[in-house]
Amino acid sequence: MRRIISTLILAVAVVAAPAAGVPSSGCGPNTAFENEQVRIWFQGFKGHIKVENVSAEGSSFDVKTVALTERAGDQVLGLMNLERAYPQDASECTVTQEGDEIVIAFGVTADVRAPGEGAQGGDRGAVGQARVRFVFHFNTADNGSKFDLSVEDWPWQSTESTLDFDLNLIVEDATIEPAQNGVGFRDSDGNPRGYFAWDPEFVATYSDEHEETGTVESTTTAEGGVAGVHLEFAGVTAGYRSLFYDPWMGVGPYVVVGQLLLGDRLLVSPLEVLRGAPSI
Repeated sequence: MRRIISTLILAVAVVAAPAAGVPSSGCGPNTAFENEQVRIWFQGFKGHIKVENVSAEGSSFDVKTVALTERAGDQVLGLMNLERAYPQDASECTVTQEGDEIVIAFGVTADVRAPGEGAQGGDRGAVGQARVRFVFHFNTADNGSKFDLSVEDWPWQSTESTLDFDLNLIVEDATIEPAQNGVGFRDSDGNPRGYFAWDPEFVATYSDEHEETGTVESTTTAEGGVAGVHLEFAGVTAGYRSLFYDPWMGVGPYVVVGQLLLGDRLLVSPLEVLRGAPSI
């Protein structure tokens, strides 16, 4: 499954949401996506995003990025902390709009560090740097946001490695419903509050410009109001120059059939028309 590749992301905490879904001040304070269905905003220039159902007061969930990790089997060879990653230069964050689609674009270059050994933990210093870009696409008629992750120039430590992506999904007063391809949230009456869904494939691009499509293997653990999501990018040759991947987050109905989460975005999302998604 091939993707139409975009780039970039992020913004800041919301005080008063702008009208018609258009951020009022670029990548400065009060940047948010909003329409009659959903409000999506960012806390600071880092990977902390709140997704809120506009029609249901208090109905929201948070997405917090945690880390990118290079692994060879069970051994961690390099780790980039994404909990507080933010661009060092304001020019790395942009807001653009074309027709009904708005994009907040964000990029950051950060250290990849080798983990420490022994009981004291810590790390053994940087083994290099990589560039991470996030992108949030929002259509003013949509009920969520397509969320892209792009990783470039990872300093590979092994020819047998994979990259992993960890994030936390946090919700209050709701039931967490894990699935093979996502996490859903239901209120005390069993009504769907929203969901985060990830695609089963990603694209790796190599220095000679050839591409390989890999599979995404997921593990989700739920405790209290937190779902920890671990995604492993597998099935391709290690040492690629860049990785591209695009999950989804939003509100609206969903069902879990077997182990698969099926959301209404597959039927009604304007962004899904671009992605060529299958219908339910």
